[in-house]
Amino acid sequence: TVGDAAQQTTKVIEGAKPLASSTVETISTADPLTPAQALDSISTQNHFMIDIRSEKDKDKAGIPRLPSSAKNRMVAIPLEELPSKLRGLVRNVKKVEAEIAALKISYLKKINKGTNIVILDSYSDSAKIVARTLTSLGFKNCWIVADGFSGSKGWLQSRLGTDSYNLSFAEILRPSQIIPAATRRFGTTSSNPAPPPGKKLKSLRSSFTNANYAITIFPDKIKTQTCFFLHTKKNQIEMANSYYKGLDTISVSDIEALGVSSDAARKLYREVSEIVAAHGPASPETWTHISKRVLNPGLPFSFHQMMYYGCYKDFGPDPPAWLPDPKSAVLTNVGHLLERRGKEFLGSSYKDPISSFSDFQEFSVSNPEVYWRTVFEEMKISFSVPPQCILRESPPGESPLSNPGGQWLPGAILNPAKNCLTFNSKRNPDHIAIRWRDEGNDHLPVNSVTLEELRSDVWYAGLERGSAIAIDMPMNVKSVVIYLAIVLAGYAVVSIADSFAPVEISTRLRISNAKAIFTQDLIIRGDKSIPLYSRVVDAQAPMAIVIPTKGSSFSVKLRNGDISWHDFLERMNFVLLNSQWKHLQISFSHLGLQDAGVTMLGVIPSIVRTWKTANCTAGYDWSAIRCFGSTGEASSVDEYLWLMGRANYKPIIEYCGGTEIGGGFISGSLLQPQALAAFSTPAMGCRLFILGDDGHPTNAPGMGELALGPHMFGASHTLLNADHYKILRRHGDVFERTSRGYYHAHGRADDTMNLGGIKVSSVEIERICNAADSHVLETAAIGVPPPQGGPEQLVIVVVLKDAQNSTVDLDKLRKSFNSAVQKKLNPLFKVSSVVPLSALPRTATNKVMRRVLRQQFVQQNQKSKL
Repeated sequence: TVGDAAQQTTKVIEGAKPLASSTVETISTADPLTPAQALDSISTQNHFMIDIRSEKDKDKAGIPRLPSSAKNRMVAIPLEELPSKLRGLVRNVKKVEAEIAALKISYLKKINKGTNIVILDSYSDSAKIVARTLTSLGFKNCWIVADGFSGSKGWLQSRLGTDSYNLSFAEILRPSQIIPAATRRFGTTSSNPAPPPGKKLKSLRSSFTNANYAITIFPDKIKTQTCFFLHTKKNQIEMANSYYKGLDTISVSDIEALGVSSDAARKLYREVSEIVAAHGPASPETWTHISKRVLNPGLPFSFHQMMYYGCYKDFGPDPPAWLPDPKSAVLTNVGHLLERRGKEFLGSSYKDPISSFSDFQEFSVSNPEVYWRTVFEEMKISFSVPPQCILRESPPGESPLSNPGGQWLPGAILNPAKNCLTFNSKRNPDHIAIRWRDEGNDHLPVNSVTLEELRSDVWYAGLERGSAIAIDMPMNVKSVVIYLAIVLAGYAVVSIADSFAPVEISTRLRISNAKAIFTQDLIIRGDKSIPLYSRVVDAQAPMAIVIPTKGSSFSVKLRNGDISWHDFLERMNFVLLNSQWKHLQISFSHLGLQDAGVTMLGVIPSIVRTWKTANCTAGYDWSAIRCFGSTGEASSVDEYLWLMGRANYKPIIEYCGGTEIGGGFISGSLLQPQALAAFSTPAMGCRLFILGDDGHPTNAPGMGELALGPHMFGASHTLLNADHYKILRRHGDVFERTSRGYYHAHGRADDTMNLGGIKVSSVEIERICNAADSHVLETAAIGVPPPQGGPEQLVIVVVLKDAQNSTVDLDKLRKSFNSAVQKKLNPLFKVSSVVPLSALPRTATNKVMRRVLRQQFVQQNQKSKL
């Protein structure tokens, strides 16, 4: 059990302590003390720590938490700034200030020239100068601490000074060896003998209560070798929190330091103080009041960060960025349904829509017949022929194993397009179906089309019943009408992404046996015109119906047999977001969102990152937005905090699905508190499982590959060009279930690499590298075997914000990435190469194709070797 593993591991650790203590004094390599070794030295041996950080740095980062045995072995000798008159007279101010501190230390009564001295500063730079100066003065045993103590980096491990052991967070422990690079030594080597070969251990004195490594222990192997699988999932909020003060300690001057005027800072301070006095300095209610009453898009984002991270400084994982309101909860579809029929579904256990939402989600899984009939009634779904039942788990004459997903809606006949265009109690002829504005026409009014007009235009298309028709167009007004018209006529729609190359278009046309294709001549991206029709021609497509991008004339000559569709509907409550999002152009019309009164805005993390970098939302009013929807890729806590702040902290509903499984399986909900970059619930009707290392589901918090229950409405039941039942249906995503019941996506199961024997997700490395240098727009991390063989090398593919900037030093960038990864993820990782690209290769659904990058890099290495 986990408890047994904990006890056995604790015994290993206790046995390691004395060995580690003697080891620290015998190694004299070229690297500094790790935090664990520094703490071990001052708590169990005759080492003395000198804290030379300035008072300002200590106020910002705090003081390391030390065991009681070590507190009397630490003293502060803070660096002092030279007077302004002297600063201009010396060549190296930093060196002089450090040497003065060294002189002060040399006169301390507590130490002598034989004392083991450990120097601590914020980033270890000044510590090196102090140590060298003391060595020149005859102090033979001076040490520095790796990375210093800035409150968030290596010294997140400063809490190692307790005797508890926490299974959730730990460093790698291998009893058979000590990881090299133990100390940086200034002066002579201790004469103490080293432990016998094979007995060197890395000191692991206690838990990393704030560190960033999650472990899985295999208890059956502990006697011979304690094995850990390192999940390197950074907790972004814990990292950020260590930089910020609690709300009850923030001052007016702290707010002014963010660029806020004195008058405004005093006003903000008063407002925050009133909220803290009423609700305390650290609670979800405090954050809710601050986000609604104090914060607005016009304030510096750094102030938003100060408030959010300060409020949740000691909260732990998944602090809620948004709380549901009982009054607004009943206005949601599920909330309204539960208000009317909650007791009918859940009996006496029903309380209210918010409290009972999780129970209702479970009800949707265990009672599909009742749940889905209710959904169809609420949505006014009209069947041409009603189903015999909702779910038939074993079709007649078939084994359950041959169809594990069962048969949904057997015997039913349904036309989805007809349901979209049918009038009912919720949709009348004058209902606004679509709003839009064409790109580049911000000076013109927002267009709209009613349901009656949309019906007329779709019927006007006059398509005859047939087999398959393809659409290769951006998501715009025309493609929506065409899509509905094809379905209404009884055709099958073949959707082809407008970014596909001719060979990909050809493959889909051939598989589907499409009889025709709708497309347009060009795609307009700001001031660029990207050919589309020519790619369709190169794919040897069947007859093409081509729509001109501008006006009624074409910029290209049509192929024999192809036809134009003039005067087709040019107007389309949706705002249609076309493929410029995939290409990350920032020319998107934020004014259009404002003028259309958009209430629900769908985004992907990449475009949010671009908006934030360009600050292109400034000055626009997004107060009408009720919520955001996000999908497509893993999101960032800080970027989504910024996005919420643009709309007065309306919630972001994360949503994840997949084409191969037919829809979404995990989501957020307006009836649950929403944490940033997290999912709060399985989708309705869906059951999730996190698989352990043995391939079996586990209920404990932790990380593993995601699996779905087979009875999922909308899941695919036929696989093209392969045996549908040959292998287990795998989504391939690694997910984490947290202690608070939220879920985090950790990328594809195959987006991992093995660096120095440690498995790590590409996503985690990319998050660090994206923030390591101001020139970087985005990165992709891949593990590449070297040409001569051996362990994988870490390669970072980088896209710069300014692709034309040839002055960026790639070696300097590599060092920057290397430093950030080693400090924030694992000191054993090393970036071997940095490769610049103008854009990352992506799938049609915007997933980064790391396999393609890896393959290209390996091929290039092979050519170089030859």
